[in-house]
Amino acid sequence: ALNCYLGTTLSWSGASAPFWKLYRNVNGGAYALVSILSSTSTYTDTTTQEGLLYAYYLQGSNLSSGGTLAPASNTVSILIAPTAAPTLSVGTVSTFSVQLSWTPAASSGFSVERGINPTSFSTLTSLVGTTLTHTDTTALPGTIYYYRIRHTNGGTQYGSPSNVVSATTSTEG
Repeated sequence: ALNCYLGTTLSWSGASAPFWKLYRNVNGGAYALVSILSSTSTYTDTTTQEGLLYAYYLQGSNLSSGGTLAPASNTVSILIAPTAAPTLSVGTVSTFSVQLSWTPAASSGFSVERGINPTSFSTLTSLVGTTLTHTDTTALPGTIYYYRIRHTNGGTQYGSPSNVVSATTSTEG
């Protein structure tokens, strides 16, 4: 089984092979051979970057014939969270919308979260790439909303949340 501990240090156990081929993909791209390892059951990837999602798997090999000795291991995914949470601010607020913007953009995506109190949030939308703005067009008139965002891989792995901002939509009239 392939396991991940403390960031990008991988460890494995339960099978043996003369050599291990370690494969990695970045943000869902194609897998590429990262390293060929022998006499070890750990590997530390020192080339990871903040805000990117990495997935790894191992395959046992005898190298002399190029053949594999075992089926591929389970896949382990790791989001390297940015060191700083994004900073969120509110722009234009109207009857049915709230405009949000944030920095920094160093991420593979963002999760925009909204709540009706400052401590309980649900995902409003997930954005892919380095988008720096979002307009909530599902807002209702005369309502106080609280927002925060997080760096994300577009899936279930999140970085630290931003500051919480609030906006009150205007009433119809």
